[in-house]
Amino acid sequence: MSRSVRSWSFEKAARAARKALSEADSFEANSEYFRERVSQPGLTPQVLAGCLTSSVLITRWLEAVVLAEELSGEAAWKAVHLVWRYHAIDWRIYLDRATHLAEEFPEKLKRGRLGIGLIDAQSLAAILMTMAFAAAIGEDGPASWFGDRCVRLVADREGIVKPNGLDHGYTHKYLLRLYALWRGIDLDPDRLALADAGPFEDVFQSWSSPAELEGAVLRLCRMHAGKAADLDKPDDDLVFGLQTGLLCEYPAEIIFLQRIRRELGLSVPNPDHPILRTPFMQMPFPCPKSGRDWCVDEVYGRCKALMPELRIEWEDELAG
Repeated sequence: MSRSVRSWSFEKAARAARKALSEADSFEANSEYFRERVSQPGLTPQVLAGCLTSSVLITRWLEAVVLAEELSGEAAWKAVHLVWRYHAIDWRIYLDRATHLAEEFPEKLKRGRLGIGLIDAQSLAAILMTMAFAAAIGEDGPASWFGDRCVRLVADREGIVKPNGLDHGYTHKYLLRLYALWRGIDLDPDRLALADAGPFEDVFQSWSSPAELEGAVLRLCRMHAGKAADLDKPDDDLVFGLQTGLLCEYPAEIIFLQRIRRELGLSVPNPDHPILRTPFMQMPFPCPKSGRDWCVDEVYGRCKALMPELRIEWEDELAG
């Protein structure tokens, strides 16, 4: 018997968020879990940073959905910004740590015993979704940092990329090619194995035809909503990164595309689909910044103690 297709709506997402906040994912519960995680001895920087995304991040994105539905204005937008920061600090520390270990222990890297996971299609998709998220909310400095870093990873075939790890997956190909268009970077999709972007490929094929592009983006909206409505469905379509927390309800990969088209002076696809008609679409640009956060302060401070060379520019700026 085939499974029924679940439908997505922002109202359903908000109801589920309220329920989760009133139960296991309250801030009290997840902040206590965060404190327990970071208090464990001998944590590496990448594990410390991951403590954010496995605990309090969950509460923060649920809060962002609820606040947006309640039309809470700046409080909602600051919650969105904080969710982005948690993802950004996690991946920034991961990339810096992996790069440092690869440089310090080249023999361990060759033997596949570096002590940190290598980048594959799923992790690169998550990093690039963090980049697209940054661009969508107006955090251009971090967007450029992540975008440029990922271009180098792929173009230079860096050792911290898993051998053949990027062969399967579509999201990273789509977002890297979009980033190159945005920043005027000359990428050769065939040489870099970025040519087949799967369901995203129609965006590039219809780039010069506004009507066809509108249809292509509508199909992306339907795909995103379908994945957001059924989080238990495996990513066997090789489209990674669209089902992560707030990104279920905030389609950064589509909003990023819209921004690029607008800035290039091209038509902006905006098909009539519920995922592009949520309260999040009322967010001002740039998004209001979230300010100091004790969880970020805890993780960033401890990671700097373990990685003296670590400097995250946007966090230093927010700390004033």
